[in-house]
Amino acid sequence: MTDDQIVASIIKAEGEKFTWDKKRGDPPTKFGITLATLTGWRNRPTTVDDVKNLQRPEAEAIYRSIYIAPAAMLPEPLRETVIQINVLRGRRSGIMMLQGMLAVDVDGWVGKQTLGIVEKVGALRVNNLMCGGMLQHFALQVKSKPQKKGYHVGWRDRFLRLY
Repeated sequence: MTDDQIVASIIKAEGEKFTWDKKRGDPPTKFGITLATLTGWRNRPTTVDDVKNLQRPEAEAIYRSIYIAPAAMLPEPLRETVIQINVLRGRRSGIMMLQGMLAVDVDGWVGKQTLGIVEKVGALRVNNLMCGGMLQHFALQVKSKPQKKGYHVGWRDRFLRLY
């Protein structure tokens, strides 16, 4: 998928409306961009109103810069899976999960060591292992945090599509 297609799929999955479900412990979010992410992106304190007023072009720029660019060197379909994990679990977490699974240095940066093992094992095989790991993670998360149950189907479907 192209970066534009990935951004569009993320925003479709995350939704375009402002949300803040305090009962579930969710942060203020719009386009899937949280208050903490927006604050880091703008490099200054931001408010809930800043999240409410976030425009799609800025959200797209955030996704491209923070979540997509770090995975640029990975082959498909692994690249998109790592990007989706970055979005759901935080910045370079998909890359770190990949590196941990491959038993290489976990530094959150894709380099020769990570790419070499991916090539040796096969990108499709690694991708499927990561998707399986995320499906297990979601099941355990819902078990330990029942308030997140409403998200489980969306999370599951996001990774079943990438399997």
